[in-house]
Amino acid sequence: MSFADFDQDDKLKNHEKRIKRLETALGKDEMEVSPVLKSLVGRDCYLSLDTDFGETECRIEDVDEEWVKFTSFRKKETATEIVRIESITKIKLK
Repeated sequence: MSFADFDQDDKLKNHEKRIKRLETALGKDEMEVSPVLKSLVGRDCYLSLDTDFGETECRIEDVDEEWVKFTSFRKKETATEIVRIESITKIKLK
């Protein structure tokens, strides 16, 4: 397997995510916030993102139809980040 194969796999995954998001949007007049994600606001958890390797310890601050805002706790610093919902691959509760 070459690096070109990995690039094609990433492109395919991105296209699949876009298609899923468009299908969801077409099926509803307005996208709704997932009740599961909404229930996590204020909770500490571990997030896995498709752009990172490993888990990020964080607190979910806010959620809307497309975005999740969280504060990550890394060693001696904290950072507030905002990512698209579809970039989250896994959420593990503390």
